[in-house]
Amino acid sequence: RDVDQNDATDTGVMVFAVAYWTNTFGDPFLERRDLFGGGWSTAYASTRVSTDIETKREIVGGTFLVYAPDDQQGFPSGFGADGLLFTPDDPIVRLPQGYTVVNMDVTPFVFDRARHPTIDLVEPKSAATDDFSQLSYTDAFDAMIAKLRKEYAFTDYKHIDWDARVAEFRPRFELAQAQNDKRLYRQALHDFAVSIPDGHVSGPFLVDEFRGATSGGIGIAIRELDDGRVIVNFLLEDGPAARAGIQLGAEIWAIDDKEIRMAIAEVQPWSAPFSTEHVKRLQQLRYLVRSPIGAKRTVTFRNPGQPADTPSQRVVLTAVSEQASFRFSALRRQPTGFELPLEYRLLESGYGYVQIYKFSDNELLTIQLWERLIQSLKAENTPGLIIDMRQNTGGSGFLADQMAAYFYSETHDLGNAG
Repeated sequence: RDVDQNDATDTGVMVFAVAYWTNTFGDPFLERRDLFGGGWSTAYASTRVSTDIETKREIVGGTFLVYAPDDQQGFPSGFGADGLLFTPDDPIVRLPQGYTVVNMDVTPFVFDRARHPTIDLVEPKSAATDDFSQLSYTDAFDAMIAKLRKEYAFTDYKHIDWDARVAEFRPRFELAQAQNDKRLYRQALHDFAVSIPDGHVSGPFLVDEFRGATSGGIGIAIRELDDGRVIVNFLLEDGPAARAGIQLGAEIWAIDDKEIRMAIAEVQPWSAPFSTEHVKRLQQLRYLVRSPIGAKRTVTFRNPGQPADTPSQRVVLTAVSEQASFRFSALRRQPTGFELPLEYRLLESGYGYVQIYKFSDNELLTIQLWERLIQSLKAENTPGLIIDMRQNTGGSGFLADQMAAYFYSETHDLGNAG
């Protein structure tokens, strides 16, 4: 590439940046999918790349490895007055033939011809954690709010009023500071995080409070059906509910003498916050039947198989230390923990079935398994594929997009289309 900014056409130089990539797709050579769509590396590379909207993806520092085929090629020795590389105002120097390491973090650039150079990879700015630990409770809260106002992407989408959040929560931080009470501070920070309806937002987990509030169970898990009924879908053998006569499949009418739908709606799950209402509802069902050990719970129910005019039964149960029902009702549970990122089989119906557990496991293994599945489906002319995402724990959205791309022959550009 001819980068000396004069009017003559020269052979030019080859410009390299050292970058870390995972070779996930295709053959041993990096392709566009491996490069997240291509372009300069913006992280874990020898170059520093701007993330400012006005100069996004422009090189602003770091190190290049440059090859000149002869000693007649020019290369910038600085960014020039406009602060941009490879533009007409760049100062130019002539390079010797061969490889040269160019340090762009100093002015003018430093050109290194050492036989064994050291080139560092640069972490992205986003990898750095904002540290408010030296601030007071209220100052840290104010700094957090300022950052959220500026950087939180879904303020409008999730209808978040930061002024209202400040009015609601800042007095609690003021109280924690006035009393120098870490417990009050952690509780306030936890409750603030829970108030944001986004599963990717979290605050401190209150372990002692969680254990105290959820260690007790009555030996059942419950699930809501499409017709609105709530039934027992797990019954612990010889648990409190079983001993009281509740059967698997029993319809639950009320808990603690509250109509079941009202009781569910009042639950504040410990796994909050949630991005979607359906996940919140499932977790409310889960936590409704948890309580401190020794707590008295009333359950109004009717067992399966009884005539519609059979009166309901009401029993008083005592919560005991049992985790079996809690584990059963977990939304994201893997049977053993030894599962592969995805597992598949052929059903008796002739359809393929695949359960994708996560997009955060070994990416190369995930794609190798996925490609083998796709090849097998095509080779056997399988009529269709059932994709089970019920236990998926998330991970790389890009990886998920690329896996979905195997079902298309044409290119679809996603994101940033506005």
